[in-house]
Amino acid sequence: MDPRYTQLAQQLVNFSVSVHPGDRVLLDLLEVPEARAVALIRAVRARGGHPFLLSHQARVTAELLRESDPAEHALVAALELQRMQQM
Repeated sequence: MDPRYTQLAQQLVNFSVSVHPGDRVLLDLLEVPEARAVALIRAVRARGGHPFLLSHQARVTAELLRESDPAEHALVAALELQRMQQM
């Protein structure tokens, strides 16, 4: 693994977010290399946190939204709010 991914993950988890033992951490990643996601998961666990992952691909997400309607948007918003409240 590129050591820069590990270093960035440690800076984010230790200083930017300051993860504490028992914290639930939602990693909502868009077009992030697999190794960077792994580094973030490891860094959260090293601090005693519990990582949860959402990984998106821009092209797939754009297609999903392209012909969606307001009812779908409302449902997605409600589901995401519920998920975030659990973190």
